[in-house]
Amino acid sequence: AVTTTGQTQTGTAGGVAIEAQAISGASVRSAAIDAAGGGISAQAAGAVTVETSGAITARNGAGISTASAGGGATSVTVGGAITATNGGGVVVLQGPGTAPVNVAINAPVTATGNGNSAVSVTNGGSGATTVGIAANVGANGTATPAVLVQSASAPQSVTVAPGAAITASGLNGIGLQMQTAGAAPIIVNLNGNVVQSSTAGAGTGVLIQSAGTAPITFNQGGASAVTANGGAAAGVELASYGAVTVNSSGTIRTPGAETIALSVRGGGPVSMTTGTVSSGGFGIYGVSATSLNLTTTGATSAVGRGIQASVAGTTGDVVVTTNGAVTLTPSPFPISAVGLLVGQQNAASTGATRVMTNGAVTVTASNALGVSGILATTIGTGAVAVAVNGNVTATSTSGASSSAVIASSRGGATTITQAASSNVTVTGGGTALNAVSELDASTTTGAITINSAGTVVLNNNGVQQSAAISARTGTGAITINQTGRVTANGANSFGIGALRSGAGLTTINANNVIATTPGFGFGIGVQGGSAAITVAAGGTVNGGGAGIILLGTGASTITNNGVVRALSNFAIDASNAAGGVTISNAAGAEIVGGVNLSGFADTLTNAGTFTAQGVNSNFGAGTDTFTNSGLVRLGASAAPVSLAFQNLETFSNLASGTIDLRQGAAGNALAMPGTAYSGAAGSRLLVNAFLGAPGSVSDRLVVGTASGTTAIVVTDTNTRAGAYNPLGMLVVSTAAG
Repeated sequence: AVTTTGQTQTGTAGGVAIEAQAISGASVRSAAIDAAGGGISAQAAGAVTVETSGAITARNGAGISTASAGGGATSVTVGGAITATNGGGVVVLQGPGTAPVNVAINAPVTATGNGNSAVSVTNGGSGATTVGIAANVGANGTATPAVLVQSASAPQSVTVAPGAAITASGLNGIGLQMQTAGAAPIIVNLNGNVVQSSTAGAGTGVLIQSAGTAPITFNQGGASAVTANGGAAAGVELASYGAVTVNSSGTIRTPGAETIALSVRGGGPVSMTTGTVSSGGFGIYGVSATSLNLTTTGATSAVGRGIQASVAGTTGDVVVTTNGAVTLTPSPFPISAVGLLVGQQNAASTGATRVMTNGAVTVTASNALGVSGILATTIGTGAVAVAVNGNVTATSTSGASSSAVIASSRGGATTITQAASSNVTVTGGGTALNAVSELDASTTTGAITINSAGTVVLNNNGVQQSAAISARTGTGAITINQTGRVTANGANSFGIGALRSGAGLTTINANNVIATTPGFGFGIGVQGGSAAITVAAGGTVNGGGAGIILLGTGASTITNNGVVRALSNFAIDASNAAGGVTISNAAGAEIVGGVNLSGFADTLTNAGTFTAQGVNSNFGAGTDTFTNSGLVRLGASAAPVSLAFQNLETFSNLASGTIDLRQGAAGNALAMPGTAYSGAAGSRLLVNAFLGAPGSVSDRLVVGTASGTTAIVVTDTNTRAGAYNPLGMLVVSTAAG
């Protein structure tokens, strides 16, 4: 045992101020040391104990160096500052055995020179290694960790107290590095700060690696910050073939352009809770061979990618929940910019992919190959579900395709749920809410469900056909429940679009869907399979080109309880449908514009208002029927209007049915050439007529044949005295005359 009370000095550069060697055990208790060489060296086959109370200056060697063959515990307590030049600050070696290693740094430790750590602990045994850092420590060597803890099989624990800082200032330096080849756990409790300060090269703030299955636990307190300033640095990097757990409420920051703030790789389950994450490159990266669960509690900001999380196995789930904002700003590199990229990597996977965003997701890119706010996907057959509770904004200023939310499965159920308080906006072409479940052209049976209660806005650049809400599958069911508001701006835009490559039913329940571009915007479009579309009471489906369009669909139904309108062209266009269409316009509802129906038997039942406006309606081939118990009228016009219901076989005007041609001046005409018209007692035809001399005109109804009884109500538009007209005026005509 060696004990000093005063300052110990040595003038030999290759020497050691205090050296203790023993077979059974070595113990050193030292005051201040000023050494030209090393400070303290303690070696023993058994236990080694070093305690310092004064400052140690070592000019050409380690401040403290200990070595135990493993026959006893090693304990090092630093109570005075250590400055080591061309040597490590505190260097601890432990041989094989089960004895523990305990290192307590209660005073600052600084080491200079390549390969010289401020604190270095190597345990060749299986006894626990415990390191406590309560003061600042730092190293400036190239590719040198400020604190290095490593073992073959021993449990490791490092605790950094509040107010303490670990600093690596050399090129490619590492703040805290821990590594093992075994299965014993590694635990970090970080309540202080870690800084990798060089802005050149790479470097890492915290690097923890296991070549075995050692579980890694990284705990970071709210006042703690990890900063890695290298241009290609990593803030926190954790990797093990076992489980990895991150519990962070602090800050992880990497400002460099090619950096990653938090990287986690686990062969076992990966669980991450993060605080504030900021990166000039990638924010959070996580991958597991079994399962992954990530929850953010603070903001995540990045440039290339905000969060990327995936599972490489075949059964485990990947679950990501964001409670803070995720923000991506434009990258200087041509990359695919994604706020959240979450998914399954294995084609044999049956695991689920689930994403919930409670904070805002904002992605802006000017040089991107593609832009996505949320991309949740699997190349397996597991379910994919995205719940959007915050706002999502995806903006491409370079003309590249952009999407706010994509959920994609290769055969599993796919669900997107948007809360009423959420606003989803995409600018630049693409989709706002896009659900896909498709393996190939026809075999996929995965169901798609989209529940949108919030606001959805598509600002399409017109380069490609895009939909604000989009669903695509093979033969699986599609259900879209839209109770908020959808706006699609720009040419080639759909408010809601559904596409299937095989048979199956598409069900759309719509509330407010507005496509604003005349001629090139469509409210709702369905292609393939069959469709059942319902517009809610008080709702509106408005298309610049068509309100509702059906392409290649089999027998389909449209039930309107609100308003279906086209700014130009047809309110409902099913001319390319592959089956008949049944349209029900309920009491209080309105269809504004024409209809263009299929080559099969089509049925239109009107209990509300059908306003013929802008174009002639074409009912197509097949035996078509229009049954009216509500109001059929012409749209308002200052000049007389002539419109037709073409290729309509039967028009039945029921007892409460009314045809109103009184829009503007007299002379309007509604023609139903070849149509068999029947009127029930109580039905009415309302016309304007200029009751004057011969040559005066009236509104006219033209049909193929007429039967039954319909009352004709005439409104005289002549404001002056009438005149005798022995010829009369034509009000109703048939093909037979």
